[in-house]
Amino acid sequence: MIKLLVLIIADDSNALYIKLQELWKYQMDKIQMSYIDYYFLKCDPTLDEEIKIVGNTFYVKLEESIFYGITYKTLKAIEYFSQNYDYILRTNLSSFYRFDKLYDILELAPRNNYYAGIHGGDFVSGCGFIISKDIASNIKKNIDKVWDPNIRYDD
Repeated sequence: MIKLLVLIIADDSNALYIKLQELWKYQMDKIQMSYIDYYFLKCDPTLDEEIKIVGNTFYVKLEESIFYGITYKTLKAIEYFSQNYDYILRTNLSSFYRFDKLYDILELAPRNNYYAGIHGGDFVSGCGFIISKDIASNIKKNIDKVWDPNIRYDD
């Protein structure tokens, strides 16, 4: 059975974001698919350690930022979780999915070199992207080459 990790970009700076997190929790609790795990990705500069997991929230020690904060918490989550899942979906709070349909697609998808989403030129962007385990592993091995706080996009 395919294991899918859903990483959801989040923060608590806006009442709408908090409400969207509640909707995500409701959706994920309702579907209760044992092969899908999810985590909200958040920054907290007051952490004593680099990474902390509380329930379904993955925190990194950093200030929230629309650019480098999103990228950094995404990379750190991929680094932390990469070996435990066949695919990783990184998305945002305002996107919702039919996971039963997505799972059907992933069952037919290649297990290696899989990178999917809405194409925005040379890369995928928009509601989210999906990467296979081997790509996540490659990101993990090369995180120092991938991470650049001056990059102004996060997809």
